[in-house]
Amino acid sequence: MTEPREIEAKFDIDPADRALLLSTTTIGRFSVKERRTAAQDDIYFDTDDGLLAAAGSTLRVRRTSGGAKMTYKGRREASRDGEGHIASRPEDEAQLDASQAAAIAIDLPLPELDSLSPLARARGIAGRAALLPVARLQNTRATMLLADDQGMTLELAVDDCVGTRLSDGRATPFDEVELETKTATRAALIETADALRSLVPSLRPSPTTKLGRTLGYGDSGPEGRSDASSRGRRGGCARHS
Repeated sequence: MTEPREIEAKFDIDPADRALLLSTTTIGRFSVKERRTAAQDDIYFDTDDGLLAAAGSTLRVRRTSGGAKMTYKGRREASRDGEGHIASRPEDEAQLDASQAAAIAIDLPLPELDSLSPLARARGIAGRAALLPVARLQNTRATMLLADDQGMTLELAVDDCVGTRLSDGRATPFDEVELETKTATRAALIETADALRSLVPSLRPSPTTKLGRTLGYGDSGPEGRSDASSRGRRGGCARHS
């Protein structure tokens, strides 16, 4: 069976151009079929010595009005020439029940939650080391579902984010655009990403993850940063419920 993967293109966007992008009805051969807006509140976890970051992986818990999910993302494939902003990586996601979600706090190690495959994957890297909260990301996400005449689909997300590094409380606001394939091919994703850049010229291809922006990795991403999680001590924020 093919392992689930996330394949997406990422861009920086000037805040002034958000309205232009959000008002569009077509991008290349794809049309907007559905729009929605949601608030997301993410906590990212890693070991004290940054084992997940060193392996190019992340583990997060995301809360929305619809509940909470845990997501593990593995190392990105090596980028092809000219496609540094195209990310392809394993992704494993699981819904949390109410009791599991209530046990997760921004100022405590991640509890052991039986039978959750994202946590099992992270444990394959971290072993029994405590998984500590390193960052919080609060995001207002406007999402558009795109479809073409053949029924292929993409998802366009326009994000208004504030990332907080929990070691020192440093808050980093940023705007970002993600174009992710749902049933469309990688070629269709790249074609539509090019059309998107023609529509909104201020879009700038970005290889940087949201966690990277928050923790201050820059364009290099988390890979090889053995000090990643040591920056992420509990930041004095209230417990989520």
